[in-house]
Amino acid sequence: MRKFSVISLGCPKNQVDSEVLIGELENKGYIYDPEFDKPDFVVVNTCGFIQDAVDESYDTFEQLVDLKNQGKIGTIVVTGCLVHRFKEKIRKDFPEIDLVLGIDQETDLADILERKIKIEKIRPSKWIYSGREPRVLLSSNYAYIKISEGCNRRCSFCIIPRMRGRYRSRKIEEIIDEAYSLAHIGIKEIILIAQDLTLYGYDIYNKPSLDRLIKELNKIPGIQWIRLLYLYPSNINRKLLDAIGESEKLAKYLHVPIQHASDKILKLMRRAGGRKGVEKAIFSIRKYLPDFFIRTEVIAGFPGESEDDFNELVSFINDIRPERIAIFPYSDEKEAASHRLPDKVPDEVINDRVTELSFVAQDIMIDVQEKFVGGEIRVLMDNEYEGRTEFDSPEIDFVVKFKENKGTTPIVKAKILRVDETGDLIAE
Repeated sequence: MRKFSVISLGCPKNQVDSEVLIGELENKGYIYDPEFDKPDFVVVNTCGFIQDAVDESYDTFEQLVDLKNQGKIGTIVVTGCLVHRFKEKIRKDFPEIDLVLGIDQETDLADILERKIKIEKIRPSKWIYSGREPRVLLSSNYAYIKISEGCNRRCSFCIIPRMRGRYRSRKIEEIIDEAYSLAHIGIKEIILIAQDLTLYGYDIYNKPSLDRLIKELNKIPGIQWIRLLYLYPSNINRKLLDAIGESEKLAKYLHVPIQHASDKILKLMRRAGGRKGVEKAIFSIRKYLPDFFIRTEVIAGFPGESEDDFNELVSFINDIRPERIAIFPYSDEKEAASHRLPDKVPDEVINDRVTELSFVAQDIMIDVQEKFVGGEIRVLMDNEYEGRTEFDSPEIDFVVKFKENKGTTPIVKAKILRVDETGDLIAE
């Protein structure tokens, strides 16, 4: 078996794992086939965070089994977070799947296939890549850098710690070396990712050290933007905001999921700092970094959420007007502590609340987008016809669309002509 394909599901952290996996396999002599042209084996890197992710994984399994039965693919390998939830269920529901691997076993896949090793035990992950491993990027002009793995938070709706293990940081020197390597091959934007960036370094330097990391990354020539994905609200402090403000390469975009605004619900969610922590974070960003966009995420329909709690959330969103907003319905995962909470909100009520919040969010975001019209702005091109401003993350926020082919220039200056019905910018 020499040719393989990879399907990477879920978040950017999973994408990094997939890129390292592809690099390791190529380093062992296997040939990566992104076109899915009768590969000898296919690896599915799954997400298992919420039910929608589980459903997506299962839909993918069904499609692959069908292709296998038609003789269009060979061995099916499944790995990733979902395995740490449902290893035996996957094996039972899909006996056609040949190999089920834990996250820590991904980089040993070549040896496992060649030696036909049977995998029995799958434990919470302890592995984290060093940046020295071979890696094949699945994106152009930008790349994710995972600066830590796992999580020590105990948010009641989240099961990440049981799948990914405890929080563990990479050394600053490793991260800087990786960023230099990415800059050397022409990457213009690096995106720092973790379950919680604000805790970075506390386990190896005895204190959170994201501010120190930012200052070192800012020195790297060639990198145009440094983006931060996931800052825990109650850990955002003046020292960190000063480091962000002093770095001319920091994209003016901070990802700060608040999850809710009701103190009662935040306590049920086990979100440290409660509403006061959320308010302090948002107001500090507005005060010290007034040019920065805030991207946030909220959950509607959490157990115990009354009409008053929901209205408080709507009012808060209208007051702080985050420039980028994602709305998620509560997903009742059996392994999560929130599953045991009373006063579950009916599905139809959850859907109604998601719809109402989505309208509020869309109105706010369209107003923000309209302010770009008539102006000029730098755009990082993701392909020949689309790019992004520094105020947008890849695949989750808005894009800038060009009618003409922009070629291979990584960064262009664009004049914004209008906003389309989805909120994307149309430019020349």
